[in-house]
Order: sequence, then C-alpha cells, then structure tokens
Amino acid sequence: MVIVAAVVTLLIVFAIAAAAVGREAQMLDAVPARPVFDPDEATTWIAEQLPTQVTASLSYDDVHRIVDWTLTLLRKSAGVAATSGDVPDAGRAVVIDEDQAVDFVSGEALSAHLSFQRDEIRTVIAATLAYLEVIGAVGPEAETQ
Repeated sequence: MVIVAAVVTLLIVFAIAAAAVGREAQMLDAVPARPVFDPDEATTWIAEQLPTQVTASLSYDDVHRIVDWTLTLLRKSAGVAATSGDVPDAGRAVVIDEDQAVDFVSGEALSAHLSFQRDEIRTVIAATLAYLEVIGAVGPEAETQ
C-alpha cells in the first residue's frame, strides 16, 4: 500500500511539473524572439549587398565603421538598444532622414580622419537599414506623405 501511495504521489508531482513546463513553453512560444544584432555577421551581410563600385573603394573595416556610426545615430534618435539587456522605447515611431544620417556619418568619418564619398555612405546606410529590417530590429520604410 505504501508503494502504491508513493507511485501515485510521484505521478501527481510529475503531472503538475509537466503542466507547468508545458504552460511556460506555450507562453514563450507566443512571444516573438528579440532580434539580435551581431556586428560581424551584419557587416558581412551588408558588404555582400553593396554594389561592386562601392566595395571596390571601401574596405571591410570601412563598412564596419559606417555601420557602427549608423547604429550610433539610431541609438541617439530612435531608441535602439545599445546592448542585449536594454529594452528600447518601442512605442513611438521614428523616421530617420537619410541626408541627416549621411551628414552624421560624414562628420564621424572626418573626426576619425577618414574620407568617404557621400554616395558610398548613403549606400552602406541603406544596406544597414535593410539588414535591421531583415532581422526584425526595425520596421519597414515609412510612407512619405
């Protein structure tokens, strides 16, 4: 009789644990995964998207710098999380002005004693925003009115 009671108790404990684990798994499944930005993966993807005339003049390190400066601008103006632990303010829409972004990156490049063509910067910024959209970190391009 004691063995039967122990087995029944174990089955009840197992059923409760299985139900709790199943409920948590179902709740986690309903929440979309947070996008993760890997700088090296992003730079590789972005560099692969660039036209040959841009990749002929920009090194991988140049692309990485422009991507980093673009993210700095996004962090300043759009509430993009700086680290994986940060939670940005996702409640407001922010439109990034392309000319402002090119000006910002150009200024950062000049501060670093580097010189890039504005069209090259614009192309890398566009590819960076496309990458962020692909991984789900930003929304699509806003419609102009």
